[in-house]
Amino acid sequence: MEGFRIDLDEVYFELLVRDLKSGATVEVTHYLRPATFGDWLDYEVRSKIKTMRVAEGTQYGAVSEEAEEYLWNKLARRVKGYKGISEINDETRDRIPFLHKTAAIRRGLGAVYPKEPDDLSADQDDEEQSSRPREFSFEPESDSVIISITAMQNGQEHELRHALKLPSFQQVKRFRQRRFSWIDVRGSRRGESIISSNLKVVVDLYDSLVQSVEGYVIGDNAFELGPDNKDKIDAIHKQVVVDSLFDLLGGREKN
Repeated sequence: MEGFRIDLDEVYFELLVRDLKSGATVEVTHYLRPATFGDWLDYEVRSKIKTMRVAEGTQYGAVSEEAEEYLWNKLARRVKGYKGISEINDETRDRIPFLHKTAAIRRGLGAVYPKEPDDLSADQDDEEQSSRPREFSFEPESDSVIISITAMQNGQEHELRHALKLPSFQQVKRFRQRRFSWIDVRGSRRGESIISSNLKVVVDLYDSLVQSVEGYVIGDNAFELGPDNKDKIDAIHKQVVVDSLFDLLGGREKN
């Protein structure tokens, strides 16, 4: 059955790289175990956003490559296409180029994106306009918000649908208060701050709102979400879904 497998004990990422001696293009493959919630929490601790005040305003810079290498070193089991290297261990781990590792995480395990929604613009042709609802219609007690994301797995892109309840005012308030934290760097002449994300807050909100999912499979069967198996859904999938939910609920100004 086609779908995003959540029962795999190993996933792979194929990468085209330039051989530094010959200049030829070489295909290499990285085999990693899937990341757990604990792995993503460890990643988050090492993944920060640094801000500083500059003349033009506030400048942002992501500090995540160290976190990506850390996660690769933790998850990588073996590789193919590297001369003299097969199994990943303490002796071979540092022989894999740093940027190959970060690419495997960023474009492999971390390649999860919101699916582009229909254009909200009112500038549509007559047929498109006539097919669109004229009023906002949503019953919080009975309707679900459908959030679609895309995720890569073993070279294939999968569309995954998540049905969620509408968050309450208290849930939104708590989420916004705890989603990020700021720490000012003492003694910084540029007014530097470190912004940290709180993945556990995101996962807790997702778990309290999700009602069903589509696109995930176990073996040859569709995955059926229940109260005791929500941890099967990757935490980064949950993060993208929750962030997409808040983007959707916010709407945008009509031009």
